[in-house]
Amino acid sequence: MVCRPKAPETGSLIVHPESVVPGIGVNAEFMLIAKGWKTAGFGSLGQFLGETLEFHFRPEEQLAVNIDSGLPHGQCTSRRIPSLNDSPLGKRSFPTWHFAMMNDVCRNQAIEHSIRDAGVTGKTVFEIGTGAGLTAMLFAKHGARHVYTCEVDEQLYDVAREAIRTNGLEEHVTIIPASSTEIAEGGGLDVVPDVVFTETLDCGVVGEGFFSIAKDIHRIAGPETIILPGMVVQYGYLINSDDIRGLNVAQNRPDLDLSPINGHSTSSYYPVRLPVHASRSLSPSCQVRKYSYGEPQHGAAAFRMAAYRDGTCHGLLSYFHAFYGNHVVSNDIRDGGHWHQAFHPLATPFLVKAGHTYEFNLGDDGSFSVAETKEA
Repeated sequence: MVCRPKAPETGSLIVHPESVVPGIGVNAEFMLIAKGWKTAGFGSLGQFLGETLEFHFRPEEQLAVNIDSGLPHGQCTSRRIPSLNDSPLGKRSFPTWHFAMMNDVCRNQAIEHSIRDAGVTGKTVFEIGTGAGLTAMLFAKHGARHVYTCEVDEQLYDVAREAIRTNGLEEHVTIIPASSTEIAEGGGLDVVPDVVFTETLDCGVVGEGFFSIAKDIHRIAGPETIILPGMVVQYGYLINSDDIRGLNVAQNRPDLDLSPINGHSTSSYYPVRLPVHASRSLSPSCQVRKYSYGEPQHGAAAFRMAAYRDGTCHGLLSYFHAFYGNHVVSNDIRDGGHWHQAFHPLATPFLVKAGHTYEFNLGDDGSFSVAETKEA
């Protein structure tokens, strides 16, 4: 709904929520977006500068807009914000790993220590991927002047807003219900942040849109902006595992051909809990690729691996170390965190021999291939 009140050339214009959204309920809450005014005062909420202003209000509140002389009349648009009570009990739009992530002591300590060491007191922070709000609140608790954070999942957005309000940090944290791409294209962030933080990584690094987010960060960050993580290093080793391959390939029965389903097998990578599957490593672990949000490198990464066992190689088992300053968030199995590891299957398994070195490629989508193969 759009409200275009007749505004004076100077002075104050009062906009009551009822004039923007008639018939709103007592427990409703709305987001108002004011455009076209240089300054707007929201009483206890303080002053906001800029041509596009966004804030939340309840029915008992009203908006006072201060009009500068000579400016065109503004307009107000609004939309209802979903309440936690809008969702049926037990219905969840986000994956269950969010609970495990918030309880991951190793991960949370690394992030909080990196925030502490970054010296964020008085600085402006932009976070990509609010989740349930934990990291944004940690930045606020460590003295950030203001934290802007974006989240595309409506339910998580609502959960994070409630968590931030519950902890009394709503004056220090602003959640924007948008993607980083929408923000990079000019929506919702009118400052150049001192720090950009993201943990939009999956088990194989790139699956949550690494390259797209890196492009967004390039447009949002300034030359002095600190980007966390500064680097993500991916490691891996050759692996033999009929169990893990069986998660993605159906084996024929003696009496039936089941191969049609294999046309839908994952070709890039998929998550695995390595300890629960029988497997054998066929090579030492080595670095297979580096990723930087600040300077992303496109194109397949080439690397070599020397086998230390004979056997059939089914693919690459990988894990990453994301460097947040001097601290690391990782899905390394030795850390015992909530993360899965990533398995990158070969289209055709091949035989490796101890002492032989092989050349491989890892694509932008995480697909794994070998230069020369010999069918097992």
